[in-house]
Amino acid sequence: MRSLLSSWSLCCLPLARYHRPYDSRIARDYHLSFKPAQNGAAQPAVVCIIVMTDDAPLGAGHRQLHWLCADAQTAGQLLGQLHGRLEEPEAQPLRALIVDERFKRKYHDYLGQTYDLLVVSAWSGFSPNAFAALSATVRGSGLIVLLTPAPPAWLAYDDPEYERLLAHPWTAADSPALFIRYFMNALEASVGAPQFVNASAIDATIDSLIRAIRPSNSHPAEERQANSEPHASTSREQATVLAQITAGAGRVDIISAERGRGKSTLLGFLAGKLVTDDSVICVTSLHPWQCSVALRQSGGALSYRAPDDLLSSGQRLHLLFVDEAAALPLPMLLRLIDIADQVVLASTSHGYEGSGQGFRLRLLGHLQSKGREPHWHTLEQAIRWDADDPVEAFVTNTLLFQRPQHDQTSFPILLGAPEIVDKAALAADTAKLSAVMRLLMESHYQTSADDARVLLDSPGITLTGIFDKSGGHPVALLMTDSELPFEDAELREAIWLGRRRPRGHLTQQVLAQQLGIQDSLERKVVRIVRVAVASDYRRRGLATQLLRHLEMLAPSVGETSALHSASFGNDPVSLSFWLSQDYTLVRQGQRQSGSHGGEALLVLKPRNESGERIQQRALSARSRALATDTAGANRQGHQSGLLFWPQPPLEAWEHELIKLFCLGARPVEAVLSLLYIDTGHRPDRLDTHWQSALREMIAGTDWTALTRLTGLAGKKAVVAGLRAAYARAILPE
Repeated sequence: MRSLLSSWSLCCLPLARYHRPYDSRIARDYHLSFKPAQNGAAQPAVVCIIVMTDDAPLGAGHRQLHWLCADAQTAGQLLGQLHGRLEEPEAQPLRALIVDERFKRKYHDYLGQTYDLLVVSAWSGFSPNAFAALSATVRGSGLIVLLTPAPPAWLAYDDPEYERLLAHPWTAADSPALFIRYFMNALEASVGAPQFVNASAIDATIDSLIRAIRPSNSHPAEERQANSEPHASTSREQATVLAQITAGAGRVDIISAERGRGKSTLLGFLAGKLVTDDSVICVTSLHPWQCSVALRQSGGALSYRAPDDLLSSGQRLHLLFVDEAAALPLPMLLRLIDIADQVVLASTSHGYEGSGQGFRLRLLGHLQSKGREPHWHTLEQAIRWDADDPVEAFVTNTLLFQRPQHDQTSFPILLGAPEIVDKAALAADTAKLSAVMRLLMESHYQTSADDARVLLDSPGITLTGIFDKSGGHPVALLMTDSELPFEDAELREAIWLGRRRPRGHLTQQVLAQQLGIQDSLERKVVRIVRVAVASDYRRRGLATQLLRHLEMLAPSVGETSALHSASFGNDPVSLSFWLSQDYTLVRQGQRQSGSHGGEALLVLKPRNESGERIQQRALSARSRALATDTAGANRQGHQSGLLFWPQPPLEAWEHELIKLFCLGARPVEAVLSLLYIDTGHRPDRLDTHWQSALREMIAGTDWTALTRLTGLAGKKAVVAGLRAAYARAILPE
């Protein structure tokens, strides 16, 4: 093992060894993941360990956070030896989880589990979301180890996470690493100056880590729930909420709690109590993994169904459970509530899931307008750890941005003019950064801890704000992303042919791929990513001020963007706002998004002549789509075909899009209207069988029915058949 580690850079060592309390069985499940070091050489560094402490001694049920710093070679030795130590027959049985690069993308699968030891290696990339989420899996008296490069090296490290976070063409070399600096400062403020330990002290370091993990007998409530039969026992607080909800019927109950309070477990308990032989009940959430605990604790009483599946089924439910309800788009959540007689929602108060903190107020207003008064329940008692847990406080303050808030003066206050925020100064001002992130979270359901790293570290992101002059609090924010032109002709061609999909550049690639506007890849676009206004100050023109500032600023700084754009879920309020700002709707997606609950809309505002030309091309493409949108007409209650109007033959650029579809370079949704119009002018393109299938696609017939009509198995096969049939008609042999 030592010789192997000496020539390879260890990304991480995932391992799991667990011992269920009161069960003598021990299971082992581990694997190694190695990555060659650059130039085959290990990088020299120093190992240091920082132990998180509190002013008062840690209670028996408090967790600890240790920060280890090492280079890749030392990290590999440390993790390798830790693994070996835990595998020794006489070793203390522990349930441990160590994160690697591959694992981190699947970290959701481990939420709801309970571990004695968690090791997160920043050498494989540091995800704030993953660290915040996984920290909640560690029981009281357990240990969290964060393994990173030494502080100066971490700032300069080519973090693999940048490949996921930064848009093309930005790389780690372009990033100022402001988030890592902010995070390290927060660590040092919490634990004090680091204590450096050289590599020769690895054995002593491992000894100290294992000794730091204390027995778990201080948490009988958690152990009882983890090891008992489903819905066999509850805490006193859970039992109270359980009794209150089971006593009510035909209402909406909402369970709100911080992480680690047992709300998902309570959903499972409730299902076991409320299920009857003839009841139709299920649980849903934005992602299946969010329901894993509720499903396990229900004892088979619950089954998972995806939100869009429930909404399209037309089925009426007796009882619906929604876990992590605040992570769902509000329009989708309200439709889900309408299809069930009784609804129980669970929501994390301050969630890494990206739930907006304005969830309660928005949901309350909508429910009251429908005559359904919700019943709120709060779980305060932590199940996994003792109260005042220092790790929970650190994560909540640093990554969930819930630092204590100062009282804000109610309107009217003295507001400053719109200003571009200095991101370096923002990263150094923890109170201001927390206030900015809180406002973004309140205003958008998907904003999460990872977005803070994108905001601070992405060179293409600009933040503009209006602040209260008296206290410096953000009142309105505008976040934009500069989609730079693709200068490489080969890359542009690869994107056009559907062979490449560089990260970011949403507007340019939608215009090129979906609307057939190749020129968009050569033009700069400024995309509005977020518009956030504090709830007390909405409808006072602040968002308009920010957008006008963006437009006025552009000429003064030599801005050369062809377009300003925004993409958002289809809802009347958002669309009305953008249209009022002189943006033009150029595209409406054909499928409802699982992330925002509606079809994706794209709006544009030209900034120069090339932008005007692109917008006109986009409107031409939208006109074609509207002319054949019988599915949309049906959704609006019109009869099929009512919105049809005669269409001229296709232009050359539209024939090119169909050719690209036949070559596999375009999805069927991008050319469906063009295929239908073309066959209207040239019926010989398709035989009657495929003409009938094409009419059904245009009408919005579901793919299950289409597979029966065509005799093919699944959507992919149907699309492939249509592609082949059209290719035979228009492509040379």
